[in-house]
This record gives sequence, structure tokens and C-alpha cells, in this order.
Amino acid sequence: MKTLAFVDASNLFYGGEKSLGWKIDYQKLLNYLKSKYNVNRVLYFGGAEIYKFDFDYLKNETIPIIELEKYLTGFLKKEGDKLSEAMLLLLHRHLQRYVFI
Repeated sequence: MKTLAFVDASNLFYGGEKSLGWKIDYQKLLNYLKSKYNVNRVLYFGGAEIYKFDFDYLKNETIPIIELEKYLTGFLKKEGDKLSEAMLLLLHRHLQRYVFI
């Protein structure tokens, strides 16, 4: 029998990081789910700011995270000197969310 786990990014962020100050170690979470519940696959759901990344929701089920990360990194290299410090910080935070995947 296959066991799937569905992880909601907003609940982890607002329930753990924002309200309790916890930092989520996603590798430990994955290991825990596998050992405790014999999970075969973990699906992580969360919003992604794509900054005009060319993506068609009708053709694809999900955003290709690796391609989005490359796009945002290129966007930062190209437009970074034109962005405010607040916008750079926000982009950096968005990129950090994709790193663990």
C-alpha cells in the first residue's frame, strides 16, 4: 500500500515559523514522515511568486521549480541593480522557499 503525505506550506510557515519562531528542517520532516507513517511520497503545496515567469497553468500541473529558480536568479542578475532593497530581500526570501525542493 502506498502512503502519501500532503504538506501545506502556509500552515508550516504561519503555524511554525511565524507564530512560534521555529525553523523547519524539511529533511528531518521528510525522514520523520517516512519512519513514523511509512510515507512513500510527500507532496508540498505552497504559493510561488513567479515574477512574470512564462508559465501556462492549463498545460502544466505544477510550476517547474528548477526552471523558476533559474529564471529568478537570472532576473536578479539582470535587474538587481534597479530594484529596491526591500524588493531584493523579498526575491531572496522567495528563492529560499524553493531551495529545499
